[in-house]
Amino acid sequence: MAAMNDTPKTNEELLDEVASLRRRIAELEQALAVADREKPSLEAALRESAEKYRAVMDNIPDIVYSLDASGIVTDINGESLKAFATLPMKSSAVLCARHL
Repeated sequence: MAAMNDTPKTNEELLDEVASLRRRIAELEQALAVADREKPSLEAALRESAEKYRAVMDNIPDIVYSLDASGIVTDINGESLKAFATLPMKSSAVLCARHL
C-alpha cells in the first residue's frame, strides 16, 4: 500500500491491488467456512476433554489443586476439599478464586 507521501499509483497498480485484496477476502471467507464446519466437532472434543479432566480430578486420591500466578485457587479436587475441611468454605466453588 502506498503511504501518503509516496508517488500515486497508476490505475493498473490500483486494479492489481484490488484484485489481490479480493483474492485475500475469498481466502478468508473459505477459511471461515471451514472453521464453521469444524466448530461442532471441535466443541464436542473440548467437552469430552473437559469431562475426562473432571473425572480424573474427582477420582485422584491425592490433594490436587491449581493456582494462577497470583496464588489464587483456580481448580481443586475432592481430596483437597477434605483436607481443607477445617476451613469454613467447603465447596470447590467457594474455594476457587481465593488465596489458600
